[in-house]
Parts: sequence; structure tokens; C-alpha cells
Amino acid sequence: MINENDSQFLATFEGYRLPLGEFNHLAMLRLIFLYLKMHGYQNGVAQVRFWLRRFLEHAGASLAYHETATLFWCQLVNQALEKTPELADFEALLARYPSLANESTIHEHYSPGALMLNAARQRPFPPDRETISIEKYFLPPAEPPAVAETEVTGGQSPKGKKRKDV
Repeated sequence: MINENDSQFLATFEGYRLPLGEFNHLAMLRLIFLYLKMHGYQNGVAQVRFWLRRFLEHAGASLAYHETATLFWCQLVNQALEKTPELADFEALLARYPSLANESTIHEHYSPGALMLNAARQRPFPPDRETISIEKYFLPPAEPPAVAETEVTGGQSPKGKKRKDV
């Protein structure tokens, strides 16, 4: 289910060997993606919350934990996994949903004032702007180029009669 690089990333993170300065937005999304992929939504979110809090506490940055923001990203990644279950890896997630890589995406759903509330850091708050939905961030796969009718039908019309322009 997860590749060797992902296993190493999780081992480094869970072993507190990932420097805090390297735990950026993309690393957090990767963590969320992997836990949700491995454990499903409910257990995956529990893993994200548990390990993220422990990691930040170990790094002396426990005040950096933000419950509302954590659950926001978990919801978006989960919706992406539900909409496109064929996503095999984290890179495929970002290719299909490039807006996830932009950490300011959260501000489309939450005002800065709402996110700054101490209570929002400690417990989940509903969005005060837009409902959380992955639909607006979905980038459909590229369509294959159109094939000329003569290539498909071999010069025959759809009813099997020879076309005049062939």
C-alpha cells in the first residue's frame, strides 16, 4: 500500500528524527495522506492527531498544534481519496489536486480571525467562509486527443456505408 520512501518518512517522523524545520505543509499533507490511506478516515485522523501532537511536543513546539487546521486538511485529503480512490501515492494526490499544496487554501474556508482564535487551536471549528469540499480543487485527468472518425471507422460511416470524402 505504501512504498519504501513513505515507510522511511513515517519511521523518521514517528522516531522524532525529522527536524522541525523540515516539517512543512507538504510534509504534513504527506503524513495525512499516508495515515488516511493506511487506516481509513476515523483511525487515520486519530493517528494524525496523536503523532502530530507528540512530534510537536517532542520538538518543543506543542503550541504550534492547531486542531481546526489539522482537521481541515484531513477532511480535504479524505474527500480526495473518496473521489479518486485510484490515487496510488502522494505525488498523484498533488497532481490531481494541486491546490492542496498551497497552504493558504485554508483561507478560502476560514477567515484569519477565526483561525487565530485560541479555541480553534484546541477544538474543531466549522468554516466561517466556504463549506469544505474537494470538488473545487479537483483537476481532472487530461483527455486523450480526439481521434478522427476515419481512424475509428476505417473510412466507413457509422452505419457501415463508405463515406464519400474518403
